[in-house]
Amino acid sequence: DIRSCLNTLQFLNKKREALNISGFDSQVIGRKDMSKSILDVWKQVLQKKKLKRAEMADCNMSGDKDIGSLFSLISNRGDYDVTMDGIHENFLKLSYHDPMLHKTVKCLDVLGVSDYLTQYVYRTQHMSLQAYQPPIAITISRIVAQVEKPNIEWPKALQRCRTMLLVKKDTLKTWQNRMSPLISRHLSVESFVGDIASPFLHILSPLNLRPMHLGF
Repeated sequence: DIRSCLNTLQFLNKKREALNISGFDSQVIGRKDMSKSILDVWKQVLQKKKLKRAEMADCNMSGDKDIGSLFSLISNRGDYDVTMDGIHENFLKLSYHDPMLHKTVKCLDVLGVSDYLTQYVYRTQHMSLQAYQPPIAITISRIVAQVEKPNIEWPKALQRCRTMLLVKKDTLKTWQNRMSPLISRHLSVESFVGDIASPFLHILSPLNLRPMHLGF
């Protein structure tokens, strides 16, 4: 924005240095809007460039350059939770060839590693470990990225799961509160689900009960 540009120019002018293009490029200040949007990140992860003939002759060097560029893009953006959620919900929409689902399983395994890493970071507050998230996204990109433009949508599944989880926890808490205090005070929500709710649901819907179709 204009205000940021003016502040940057004023700061550099007070340093009494000659202003030129190379000087601006070497400055750290005034770069708060340099990172791309999260949609651009998803697009570049899920879409690979179509190599020209000259680039195909030196494929290894071009691939290393693309990996470095993608790593910088993901790292500068941050928001690793949103980045990985978007990749998780959008990569299955790609038209990649995978008749035996080997690529799909590998991507889901890698995303599982990302989830474990996120949980560990939140539990221990070792934020430096988030630096391993960009390589995970790059791994998925190398497996399933296609030349065709991906149809990207904002991830919604996580929010739906969180909402459903809160509703079910409230329901379980209501059931637990209606029990006798002599019993409920010795039961946590987790033990209530494992020791009481699960067998109770099994009794309500036995395995030998078959659904009936009534035709009219």
